[in-house]
Amino acid sequence: MKHNNFIKGITYLIRGFRLLTKHGIKRFVIIPLIINIILFSTLMGGGFHIVSYLVSFLPHWLHWLSWLLFPVVFATFSIVLIYTFTIAANIIGAPFNSLLSEKVELI
Repeated sequence: MKHNNFIKGITYLIRGFRLLTKHGIKRFVIIPLIINIILFSTLMGGGFHIVSYLVSFLPHWLHWLSWLLFPVVFATFSIVLIYTFTIAANIIGAPFNSLLSEKVELI
């Protein structure tokens, strides 16, 4: 029974991707996607820049910690960013979701 549900879920996923090729649906998916990619890459790049800047203030004898600080700060920043990004993506995509669902209903 569970195997059948997995197969059914995969077929729905494929059908959903096929809907993206339909006329009038692409713009409601691509516009929020581009906005979210720009937002996400800007936040990640800014975070990396801030960490690099803060590591430059370490005393010379603690500069060896930079190899440890980057992964720890990156992991922490990534976790916070994922939660924040999920909320921001839903807020940005919300105006497009109703229009997208309306177009899908028509098809």
